[in-house]
Amino acid sequence: MKIITVNNYEDFSSDFPVSQDILPPLTEKDFNLSGLDNKIKSRLFQLLISHKSAFARSSIELSAAATEHHRISLQHDYPIKCPIYKIPFSLRNEFRRQIADLEKAGIISKSNSQYNTPALFVKQKEKWRLVLDFRKLNEITVTQDFAIPTLDDILHEISGSNYFSALDMKSAFNQIPLHFADRHKTAFLLPTVININLTDYVSV
Repeated sequence: MKIITVNNYEDFSSDFPVSQDILPPLTEKDFNLSGLDNKIKSRLFQLLISHKSAFARSSIELSAAATEHHRISLQHDYPIKCPIYKIPFSLRNEFRRQIADLEKAGIISKSNSQYNTPALFVKQKEKWRLVLDFRKLNEITVTQDFAIPTLDDILHEISGSNYFSALDMKSAFNQIPLHFADRHKTAFLLPTVININLTDYVSV
């Protein structure tokens, strides 16, 4: 991974390799099909495999949704600049590894933006999750209102169905394409003073 600093370049690719690009093919063990008879289980497995591109087991396998690009409309054009949050030295390697993975996946890219949102780590069970504190950006963002279906509408739509499934979108916000003209607004700085912004996806 090439890290662009203010005056020079540093190469962290050998010290902080990204995750493996190639994962083994999906098998029946990747799906919980318990409670179904063998005939239904076989048909369902074939259905899932035929749409295997819809499933992601890591950020490397994510792709942008085929939807309208998200826009970030602001109340003014003055760049948001926030202090950098300190990342403990014991977590710097993990921080850089996650940055390398996100860049490899095309979720972030290097930037010369004047905006700066602080990045931090949040503990989740046995792992650390990289998050961005967009509160200052959200304060000047023009909100958009959308109609949400009611519970009654949803129950009416699924009435009469025999099979139900629950899907969990992996890093859902990272799958929404962010409009090119607004990507610089999501820029954040690394502890080594590197400016990076979100690219193909949005996480606001």
